[in-house]
Amino acid sequence: MAASRETHAKALATAYGEKPGTVIFGGNLNSGPGDAPLKAFNVPWIVAKKQGAQTLTCPCPQPRNEIDFLLMKPSTTTLGLSRYEVLQETVASDHLPVVLEVQTK
Repeated sequence: MAASRETHAKALATAYGEKPGTVIFGGNLNSGPGDAPLKAFNVPWIVAKKQGAQTLTCPCPQPRNEIDFLLMKPSTTTLGLSRYEVLQETVASDHLPVVLEVQTK
């Protein structure tokens, strides 16, 4: 299963990494920060760093794992990350939601 996740992550990173313009990709990678699927998103990708004390996202309501991530591939337009945090919303899913706000500079 982990090899399949890595294969899919590499395919996504390559396919969208070649697209022109800015790309923001996010979701449940079912893998932690040091695992191969997340490492597949290397240059030009940026793995956004969550702000605040809460980085764990799953399972709700008392998360033990960080498996939900947002990644950005910048373009010639410079983006500033103004907010990226985990919200304490425990009803909608077994994952805590994350919010990302960006602005052009």
